Amino acid sequence: MKETVKSLIRSLVPTSLRRIVGDARRAYRERFPRTILVVRGAGIGDLLMTTPALRGLRRAYPRAHIGTAARYPEVFIGNPNVDEVVPAGIAYSRYRWDKILRLRYDERYPMQKHITEIFCDCAGVPLDEARLDMYLSPEEEAWAQREVTRHGGRVITIQPWPGEWTRNKDWYADRWEQVVSHLTRGIAEPYRVLQIGASGEQLIAGTIDYRGTITLRQAIALIKYSVLLVGCNSFAQQAARALGTPAVILYGSTAPHNTGYEGQICLSKPVPCGPCGRLDPCPYAHECMTLITAEDVVEAVGKMLGWPTAAVRPYGPVPLLTIEPLRVPGP
Repeated sequence: MKETVKSLIRSLVPTSLRRIVGDARRAYRERFPRTILVVRGAGIGDLLMTTPALRGLRRAYPRAHIGTAARYPEVFIGNPNVDEVVPAGIAYSRYRWDKILRLRYDERYPMQKHITEIFCDCAGVPLDEARLDMYLSPEEEAWAQREVTRHGGRVITIQPWPGEWTRNKDWYADRWEQVVSHLTRGIAEPYRVLQIGASGEQLIAGTIDYRGTITLRQAIALIKYSVLLVGCNSFAQQAARALGTPAVILYGSTAPHNTGYEGQICLSKPVPCGPCGRLDPCPYAHECMTLITAEDVVEAVGKMLGWPTAAVRPYGPVPLLTIEPLRVPGP
């Protein structure tokens, strides 16, 4: 019966009028959407950087059903601004979603804005602040507290390898070992250093190994209860921002003004070819990361933790870093 009525309407109403009505209906749904789908199918750090846009959409459309398409749905567990997470990479029905927003940024470098602001521009909402949202369950919080207590409470988490997206953001294992050695043995009250990451990544000597043995959300919970995060530009940096953990972050092919935050020290050495954002192997001997020394990282950690000058110069005198916490657009 329903199909018969549709056929009758098609036969009586001219195609041009049906098209006008359809366009008007779509325009109305775009302006007053009942359902909104936000699409950003990339890595964990990018997903965390979509949360200010999701927050803005919730304010703009408080009654809408807001979904997000993500490869890592666990990032959005407990987020009050997300009603549904759908699998990334599928075809999204225009009949199901009144408004589909694809959050993209220009892959060419350097980008002129912070990525959280770019994502808000894509969503058509203002950036209230560069606060990222990550919600942990009481059970996850309790687990992380037990783990940190088990290691004496003075815990620094490192994420030395930023992942498969590009190896141009990698630093060097021997330099990581120098940093870890100083953190665990070179000061009056040593820290325990936890290494998070994938199981196939190289283990840094002197760390407590959590690679591949815990979930993503457990790794993020460990970051929350650490006194500091040290790592290369990757998801852990964004998680630290979301949970209020100070961080020292090493930058090579990417730019601090795109992904860094107030309360973090972003180590970046200027080179003529950078920041490049290259995904293919660097043809310039990885100079941007080579210029960052173990002394630089130890000194930045010391500034964050308030160590006396003598404690942060284990390799002899080095120039005092003048890096200040990065500021991004706020309210």
